[in-house]
Amino acid sequence: MEEAGNRLAIGEQKKEKMYEVDVLAPEGLGFGEGSISVDKRLQDAGDALTPEVMEAVDDEIRNGEILVPIDRDDSGQLITDDGCGDGRGVNMVMRGMDVLKKSLHRAKVFGGGLTMGVAARIGLGSAKKILKEEYSLEADAFKHYGIDYGAHIDEDFGEKNSGCGAIDQAPLNIANAIKYRNRIEQTIEAVSGYVFGGYDENMKGALDEVFGNYQRYHDEQPNEDHAGSEIIDVAADDNKVVKELDNKEGHREVAVVLNLVENMTINQQLIREKTGNVAQAFGVDIPRLFKIANRRYEDEKDRRAAFVSMLVYTLSTATTLTDGTLPVYITKANEPSKADSSSATF
Repeated sequence: MEEAGNRLAIGEQKKEKMYEVDVLAPEGLGFGEGSISVDKRLQDAGDALTPEVMEAVDDEIRNGEILVPIDRDDSGQLITDDGCGDGRGVNMVMRGMDVLKKSLHRAKVFGGGLTMGVAARIGLGSAKKILKEEYSLEADAFKHYGIDYGAHIDEDFGEKNSGCGAIDQAPLNIANAIKYRNRIEQTIEAVSGYVFGGYDENMKGALDEVFGNYQRYHDEQPNEDHAGSEIIDVAADDNKVVKELDNKEGHREVAVVLNLVENMTINQQLIREKTGNVAQAFGVDIPRLFKIANRRYEDEKDRRAAFVSMLVYTLSTATTLTDGTLPVYITKANEPSKADSSSATF
């Protein structure tokens, strides 16, 4: 038993050297109008979520292996595409008409990378058409710049919706970016302390530009006939990996994890397994946003605005889907050598 204990201690030390976890907002960001809620579930006597389950989730995120390496392909290269940060389990993985054998660990951003690319178009002021056309234009741009991406649906995928809130609720997400501007800007200021070591005039200038362009796009393109299922058609036509998520029990996310560690991603399966799927976690890999911005745009100012716009859309999506009572965590490298800082610069 003593030998096993020593092995455990060594393993813990290795993990501790690689990354650490901070709590950005222990009681949530405090703003949002969505149905995904910790407080409401805890107040529901018929819900299996309890304070003890929340403590278990907190312990797993802080002390467990909440990060796992992004998987590699058969040649040993890191997978270059991404997926969504939705916390639900996976039923099936498809590429075009082919069903793949297993679900791999990919970088996660809300709606997948193409959605983040469209968010950047809006924030930079280059989006002039309805969302479906902007997705198609950005898919062409991703091909040109060699950027891969993925997406997801759920069991209720149909004529109108995809099952991905970042995509289905895109018009409302854009509106909520404007509605919750002050709170979103405050959150980005806090996150910037972790990402950049502070919040400066360059970031403030980028936010002013982005919010102004969100307002213009919202005014000019209300996207009243938007259908998320049509966006998934773009990914399918591009032969991208699309995962079908399990929606039998609906969304059960009780935490948001923002990851800053390069080549790692959030182990959402861990939370589901440890709680018997009573709890799930949203995940966002910040290095993926840098990679998209840096590959997609050449000018430093445009890269910064693109990154900021992707953060704005991420947070506005959270306001649409949640009520702001989900605690928010940040994982960060313990040693600079453990993260490729080149992706965290413009």
